[in-house]
Amino acid sequence: MSITRRSHYIPQFYFDNFTIGNLLYEYNKSSKVIEQKSPKGVGWEPYYNIFIDYHLKKNEGLEKFLNFCEDRAAQSIQRIIDNDKLSDSDFADFMIFMSMIKFRVPKFKEYVKKKFVEKERKDFFKEYKNIKAREQFIEDYNKETGKETGLTTDNFFKKVYVSDEAFEDSIYFYHMLKSGFGNVKEFIKKDYFFIEIYNDSYYFITSDDPLITLQAKTYDLKVLGIISFKNTEDLFIFPLSKNIVLLLFRNNSNEEPVIKGRIKLDEIDYAIEINEIIFKESYNFIYSPTQEIIENFI
Repeated sequence: MSITRRSHYIPQFYFDNFTIGNLLYEYNKSSKVIEQKSPKGVGWEPYYNIFIDYHLKKNEGLEKFLNFCEDRAAQSIQRIIDNDKLSDSDFADFMIFMSMIKFRVPKFKEYVKKKFVEKERKDFFKEYKNIKAREQFIEDYNKETGKETGLTTDNFFKKVYVSDEAFEDSIYFYHMLKSGFGNVKEFIKKDYFFIEIYNDSYYFITSDDPLITLQAKTYDLKVLGIISFKNTEDLFIFPLSKNIVLLLFRNNSNEEPVIKGRIKLDEIDYAIEINEIIFKESYNFIYSPTQEIIENFI
């Protein structure tokens, strides 16, 4: 069975919510080019979620795990868009997806490459320079998997980290899963308020870094003027569709905001302001239902 080459770091179902006639516009901030594409044609890189295993073969275990999470999250997000009540299971599926999406995109991969790869490469080769350490690793792994991997002390480094690219991928996947599930715990542990901003007269955009983290105390947002809250430290912006953006507030005083739930914007000024933040905080790609909205920002 062949492994899918087109590996999405942001799933297609998410981009479906930003289309008109099953198409959307992609703006490349590096090349300054705007193209109209289908959701299948955006948010992917070749074999992005695929890694090289100890058998020197492409392994799609992570891809299958992410697909499983996406299938469940797609139903939860659709219920939010339809303004339906979420069950505890729906809410958990959505939280896992939202928490993971921050750490499975190229922006985070580049961050890991700069911050961790060189150090962890040195640490790894230092730790397993000793043959006994390699023998113990091989023994533990074979016990854990219940099968022989073909690893030996001689081919150890070649098979565990076949190339610089394979090494970088392994470090990235580790930090992606560690940070993603750590983020889930953080969201569950803290008190967060979810407020849906709805606008049917102006479309919202999204990007290749869709979960935007801001410091609410240092960001001057007019839209916050319609919401009463105290001592809110963190603000997250998560576009759900071309008509809905989700705002998440962490409130340390445990005082509920006066307004929560879905808020309909009668004026487009607030929606434009949110789009400006999404555009500014994006990594390299912007996605919009219309070309005109992108052109207004470039």
